[in-house]
Amino acid sequence: MAIKNLTNLILKRLEEGTAEIWSRYQKMIAASGAEYDRKRKELDSDYTAAANRAAAEARIGLNNTLEKMADSGYVRSGETVHATLSANAARANALATLAAQRAKDRSALDVAETGAQAELSAGAQKEASQFQNEMLEALRDQENRDRAYEAQVQQRAYENRLAQERLELEKSVQSAKVAQETENKTVSSQKEEGLVPQKSAYTYLGEIVKRYTKKVSGKNYFTVNKTDVYKAVLEVLRDPNVSYQYRYELYLYAKSLGYIPKKS
Repeated sequence: MAIKNLTNLILKRLEEGTAEIWSRYQKMIAASGAEYDRKRKELDSDYTAAANRAAAEARIGLNNTLEKMADSGYVRSGETVHATLSANAARANALATLAAQRAKDRSALDVAETGAQAELSAGAQKEASQFQNEMLEALRDQENRDRAYEAQVQQRAYENRLAQERLELEKSVQSAKVAQETENKTVSSQKEEGLVPQKSAYTYLGEIVKRYTKKVSGKNYFTVNKTDVYKAVLEVLRDPNVSYQYRYELYLYAKSLGYIPKKS
Protein backbone atom coordinates (compact mmCIF):
# COMPACT_ATOMS: atom_id res chain seq x y z
CA MET A 1 0.00 0.00 0.00
CA ALA A 2 1.31 3.44 -0.90
CA ILE A 3 2.38 5.48 2.10
CA LYS A 4 0.13 8.43 1.16
CA ASN A 5 -2.88 6.08 1.22
CA LEU A 6 -2.27 5.62 4.95
CA THR A 7 -2.90 9.34 5.48
CA ASN A 8 -6.20 9.08 3.63
CA LEU A 9 -7.17 6.07 5.74
CA ILE A 10 -6.43 7.99 8.95
CA LEU A 11 -8.59 10.92 7.78
CA LYS A 12 -11.41 8.52 6.88
CA ARG A 13 -11.09 6.79 10.26
CA LEU A 14 -11.22 10.18 11.99
CA GLU A 15 -14.47 11.07 10.23
CA GLU A 16 -16.11 7.68 10.70
CA GLY A 17 -14.93 7.27 14.30
CA THR A 18 -16.23 10.69 15.35
CA ALA A 19 -19.60 9.98 13.71
CA GLU A 20 -19.76 6.60 15.48
CA ILE A 21 -19.11 8.18 18.90
CA TRP A 22 -21.85 10.79 18.45
CA SER A 23 -24.29 8.18 17.10
CA ARG A 24 -23.65 5.91 20.08
CA TYR A 25 -24.19 8.68 22.59
CA GLN A 26 -27.31 9.90 20.78
CA LYS A 27 -28.76 6.41 21.22
CA MET A 28 -27.82 6.49 24.91
CA ILE A 29 -29.46 9.92 25.32
CA ALA A 30 -32.59 8.69 23.53
CA ALA A 31 -32.68 5.57 25.74
CA SER A 32 -32.26 7.74 28.82
CA GLY A 33 -35.11 10.00 27.69
CA ALA A 34 -37.33 6.98 27.10
CA GLU A 35 -36.54 5.66 30.57
CA TYR A 36 -37.47 8.98 32.17
CA ASP A 37 -40.69 9.08 30.13
CA ARG A 38 -41.50 5.64 31.52
CA LYS A 39 -40.82 6.87 35.05
CA ARG A 40 -43.08 9.90 34.49
CA LYS A 41 -45.90 7.69 33.23
CA GLU A 42 -45.41 5.40 36.20
CA LEU A 43 -45.44 8.41 38.52
CA ASP A 44 -48.65 9.76 36.95
CA SER A 45 -50.22 6.32 37.23
CA ASP A 46 -49.26 6.03 40.90
CA TYR A 47 -50.62 9.49 41.74
CA THR A 48 -53.80 8.88 39.78
CA ALA A 49 -54.35 5.70 41.79
CA ALA A 50 -53.54 7.56 45.00
CA ALA A 51 -55.99 10.34 44.11
CA ASN A 52 -58.69 7.79 43.34
CA ARG A 53 -58.05 6.08 46.66
CA ALA A 54 -58.19 9.41 48.49
CA ALA A 55 -61.50 10.30 46.81
CA ALA A 56 -62.94 6.87 47.55
CA GLU A 57 -61.81 7.03 51.17
CA ALA A 58 -63.38 10.49 51.49
CA ARG A 59 -66.71 9.20 50.12
CA ILE A 60 -66.64 6.18 52.40
CA GLY A 61 -65.75 8.37 55.38
CA LEU A 62 -68.60 10.77 54.58
CA ASN A 63 -71.09 7.92 54.22
CA ASN A 64 -69.94 6.42 57.52
CA THR A 65 -70.24 9.82 59.20
CA LEU A 66 -73.74 10.39 57.85
CA GLU A 67 -74.81 6.90 58.90
CA LYS A 68 -73.48 7.46 62.42
CA MET A 69 -75.23 10.82 62.57
CA ALA A 70 -78.48 9.18 61.48
CA ASP A 71 -78.09 6.43 64.04
CA SER A 72 -77.49 9.04 66.69
CA GLY A 73 -80.47 11.13 65.59
CA TYR A 74 -78.50 13.97 63.97
CA VAL A 75 -80.55 14.26 60.82
CA ARG A 76 -81.01 17.97 60.63
CA SER A 77 -80.04 19.44 57.23
CA GLY A 78 -77.59 21.94 58.65
CA GLU A 79 -75.53 19.28 60.38
CA THR A 80 -75.60 17.07 57.30
CA VAL A 81 -74.40 19.90 55.07
CA HIS A 82 -71.66 20.75 57.52
CA ALA A 83 -70.44 17.16 57.59
CA THR A 84 -70.51 17.01 53.80
CA LEU A 85 -68.59 20.26 53.44
CA SER A 86 -66.06 19.13 55.98
CA ALA A 87 -65.56 15.82 54.14
CA ASN A 88 -65.20 17.59 50.78
CA ALA A 89 -62.66 19.97 52.24
CA ALA A 90 -60.64 17.08 53.62
CA ARG A 91 -60.79 15.32 50.25
CA ALA A 92 -59.76 18.50 48.41
CA ASN A 93 -56.88 19.01 50.82
CA ALA A 94 -55.72 15.43 50.35
CA LEU A 95 -55.88 15.76 46.55
CA ALA A 96 -54.04 19.08 46.68
CA THR A 97 -51.30 17.49 48.80
CA LEU A 98 -51.03 14.65 46.30
CA ALA A 99 -50.92 17.09 43.36
CA ALA A 100 -48.18 19.13 44.99
CA GLN A 101 -46.13 16.02 45.72
CA ARG A 102 -46.70 14.79 42.15
CA ALA A 103 -45.47 18.12 40.74
CA LYS A 104 -42.43 17.96 43.02
CA ASP A 105 -41.60 14.40 41.96
CA ARG A 106 -42.07 15.22 38.26
CA SER A 107 -39.78 18.25 38.65
CA ALA A 108 -37.17 16.03 40.30
CA LEU A 109 -37.42 13.62 37.34
CA ASP A 110 -37.05 16.51 34.88
CA VAL A 111 -33.95 17.76 36.70
CA ALA A 112 -32.50 14.27 36.85
CA GLU A 113 -33.16 13.73 33.12
CA THR A 114 -31.56 17.06 32.21
CA GLY A 115 -28.52 16.18 34.31
CA ALA A 116 -28.24 12.71 32.80
CA GLN A 117 -28.47 14.06 29.25
CA ALA A 118 -25.94 16.79 30.02
CA GLU A 119 -23.58 14.18 31.46
CA LEU A 120 -23.99 11.98 28.38
CA SER A 121 -23.44 14.95 26.06
CA ALA A 122 -20.30 15.91 27.99
CA GLY A 123 -19.12 12.30 27.79
CA ALA A 124 -19.67 12.29 24.03
CA GLN A 125 -17.76 15.55 23.64
CA LYS A 126 -14.88 14.29 25.79
CA GLU A 127 -14.61 10.94 24.02
CA ALA A 128 -14.88 12.54 20.57
CA SER A 129 -12.23 15.11 21.52
CA GLN A 130 -9.85 12.45 22.82
CA PHE A 131 -10.39 10.34 19.72
CA GLN A 132 -9.81 13.31 17.42
CA ASN A 133 -6.62 14.24 19.27
CA GLU A 134 -5.33 10.66 18.92
CA MET A 135 -6.19 10.57 15.22
CA LEU A 136 -4.67 14.00 14.58
CA GLU A 137 -1.50 12.92 16.36
CA ALA A 138 -1.42 9.79 14.21
CA LEU A 139 -2.00 11.98 11.16
CA ARG A 140 0.90 14.27 12.09
CA ASP A 141 3.16 11.24 12.60
CA GLN A 142 2.09 9.84 9.24
CA GLU A 143 2.67 13.16 7.49
CA ASN A 144 6.17 13.26 9.00
CA ARG A 145 6.79 9.74 7.72
CA ASP A 146 5.44 10.80 4.32
CA ARG A 147 7.84 13.73 4.18
CA ALA A 148 10.75 11.54 5.27
CA TYR A 149 9.83 8.97 2.64
CA GLU A 150 9.59 11.62 -0.09
CA ALA A 151 12.95 13.01 0.98
CA GLN A 152 14.47 9.52 0.74
CA VAL A 153 12.96 9.03 -2.71
CA GLN A 154 14.36 12.37 -3.87
CA GLN A 155 17.75 11.61 -2.35
CA ARG A 156 17.87 8.23 -4.08
CA ALA A 157 16.84 9.85 -7.35
CA TYR A 158 19.61 12.44 -6.91
CA GLU A 159 22.18 9.75 -6.12
CA ASN A 160 21.04 7.69 -9.10
CA ARG A 161 21.31 10.76 -11.32
CA LEU A 162 24.84 11.41 -10.07
CA ALA A 163 25.77 7.78 -10.69
CA GLN A 164 24.31 8.01 -14.17
CA GLU A 165 26.24 11.20 -14.84
CA ARG A 166 29.45 9.56 -13.64
CA LEU A 167 28.78 6.62 -15.94
CA GLU A 168 28.11 8.96 -18.84
CA LEU A 169 31.28 10.85 -18.03
CA GLU A 170 33.29 7.65 -18.02
CA LYS A 171 31.78 6.73 -21.37
CA SER A 172 32.57 10.18 -22.72
CA VAL A 173 36.17 9.83 -21.60
CA GLN A 174 36.47 6.63 -23.57
CA SER A 175 34.72 8.26 -26.53
CA ALA A 176 37.07 11.22 -26.29
CA LYS A 177 40.07 8.93 -26.36
CA VAL A 178 38.75 7.14 -29.43
CA ALA A 179 37.96 10.48 -31.07
CA GLN A 180 41.46 11.72 -30.31
CA GLU A 181 43.02 8.67 -31.89
CA THR A 182 40.95 9.03 -35.07
CA GLU A 183 41.20 12.80 -35.24
CA ASN A 184 42.89 14.41 -38.19
CA LYS A 185 46.61 13.69 -38.01
CA THR A 186 47.37 17.34 -38.41
CA VAL A 187 45.30 18.19 -35.36
CA SER A 188 46.34 15.20 -33.30
CA SER A 189 50.02 15.61 -34.09
CA GLN A 190 50.00 19.38 -33.75
CA LYS A 191 52.79 20.50 -31.49
CA GLU A 192 51.56 21.56 -28.10
CA GLU A 193 52.07 25.21 -27.36
CA GLY A 194 50.70 27.33 -24.57
CA LEU A 195 49.86 26.81 -20.89
CA VAL A 196 48.93 23.30 -19.71
CA PRO A 197 47.10 23.53 -16.34
CA GLN A 198 48.14 21.10 -13.61
CA LYS A 199 44.58 19.84 -13.26
CA SER A 200 43.28 17.54 -15.97
CA ALA A 201 40.52 18.80 -18.24
CA TYR A 202 38.20 16.18 -16.69
CA THR A 203 38.95 17.38 -13.14
CA TYR A 204 38.64 21.04 -14.09
CA LEU A 205 35.26 20.45 -15.71
CA GLY A 206 34.10 18.66 -12.57
CA GLU A 207 35.07 21.69 -10.47
CA ILE A 208 33.16 24.03 -12.78
CA VAL A 209 30.04 21.85 -12.58
CA LYS A 210 30.33 21.66 -8.79
CA ARG A 211 30.66 25.47 -8.62
CA TYR A 212 27.32 25.93 -10.38
CA THR A 213 25.48 23.10 -8.64
CA LYS A 214 23.04 24.43 -6.03
CA LYS A 215 20.69 22.75 -3.61
CA VAL A 216 17.04 23.56 -4.25
CA SER A 217 15.61 25.55 -1.33
CA GLY A 218 13.46 23.38 0.93
CA LYS A 219 14.20 20.27 -1.13
CA ASN A 220 16.61 17.38 -0.88
CA TYR A 221 18.03 17.51 -4.37
CA PHE A 222 20.38 19.74 -6.44
CA THR A 223 20.27 21.43 -9.82
CA VAL A 224 23.07 22.39 -12.20
CA ASN A 225 23.03 25.74 -13.99
CA LYS A 226 24.20 24.50 -17.38
CA THR A 227 24.25 28.03 -18.82
CA ASP A 228 26.84 29.18 -16.29
CA VAL A 229 28.84 25.98 -16.78
CA TYR A 230 28.87 26.62 -20.53
CA LYS A 231 30.03 30.22 -20.03
CA ALA A 232 32.87 29.12 -17.74
CA VAL A 233 33.99 26.43 -20.20
CA LEU A 234 33.76 28.88 -23.09
CA GLU A 235 36.13 31.29 -21.35
CA VAL A 236 38.78 28.57 -21.26
CA LEU A 237 38.11 27.47 -24.84
CA ARG A 238 38.62 31.03 -26.07
CA ASP A 239 41.81 31.58 -24.08
CA PRO A 240 44.74 31.35 -26.57
CA ASN A 241 47.19 31.13 -23.71
CA VAL A 242 45.85 27.68 -22.77
CA SER A 243 47.17 24.64 -24.62
CA TYR A 244 45.14 23.67 -27.68
CA GLN A 245 45.14 20.01 -26.63
CA TYR A 246 43.88 20.92 -23.16
CA ARG A 247 41.09 23.07 -24.60
CA TYR A 248 40.17 20.33 -27.03
CA GLU A 249 39.83 17.74 -24.25
CA LEU A 250 37.79 20.16 -22.16
CA TYR A 251 35.52 20.76 -25.15
CA LEU A 252 34.97 17.03 -25.72
CA TYR A 253 34.16 16.35 -22.06
CA ALA A 254 31.78 19.32 -21.79
CA LYS A 255 30.00 18.49 -25.03
CA SER A 256 29.58 14.79 -24.23
CA LEU A 257 27.90 15.72 -20.90
CA GLY A 258 25.54 18.17 -22.54
CA TYR A 259 27.03 21.38 -21.20
CA ILE A 260 27.79 22.72 -24.68
CA PRO A 261 24.80 23.38 -26.97
CA LYS A 262 24.66 21.22 -30.07
CA LYS A 263 25.18 24.22 -32.37
CA SER A 264 28.37 25.25 -30.54
